[in-house]
Parts: sequence; structure tokens; C-alpha cells
Amino acid sequence: MAELTSLDKKIKRRQKKLDKIDKSLQEEREKEKRSIGKSRKAEKQADKTSSEKKKENKWQTIRKETTNRAKALKKQSRLLKKQDKYNKKLKEYEFQRDQAEDEKEETEEKE
Repeated sequence: MAELTSLDKKIKRRQKKLDKIDKSLQEEREKEKRSIGKSRKAEKQADKTSSEKKKENKWQTIRKETTNRAKALKKQSRLLKKQDKYNKKLKEYEFQRDQAEDEKEETEEKE
């Protein structure tokens, strides 16, 4: 019985961590989308203008947003790896809990 409650607690903790990871992933995806949008907007404006200084500023913006996008993608990659790790552990705990429940039922049937 104590083993079941401890496994349930572990499962709940892992689930909370997975929820946080999902939220972080969404935020990073939004950052990536914003960077892409800003970059495209700057590129269009650079094409329209004839001033060299304005073009240079727009290309600097594009480079900056490309860097921001790369950072967002890198963080997404780390979060996905972490999410995979937590999912594996969660499945392991659920399997252990199911085994413990089966053993408990078997001992109750014997009595």
C-alpha cells in the first residue's frame, strides 16, 4: 500500500514537470514564430528602401532575429529531450504501480 502511494506521488510529480515543459515548449515556439515574422518584415522593408543605411539596419535586424530563432530552436531541442526522459520515467513508474496493484489483488484473493 505504501509503495502504491509513493509511486502515485512520483507519477504526479513527473506529470507536473511534463506540464511545465509543455508550457515552456509553447513559449519557445511562439518566440520562434515572432522571430520569423520580424525577420520577414525587415527583409521586405529592406527591399523597398533605397537608403543604404536603412538597408543595413534591416539586415542587422534579420541577423539578430535569425540568432534569436536559433536560440529558440536549441532550447526546444533541449526541452524535447527532457520531455522524452520524463515520459520514459513516467511510464516506468506507471508500470511499477500496475505491478504492485496486481500483486496486491493476488494476495487479497489468496486470503
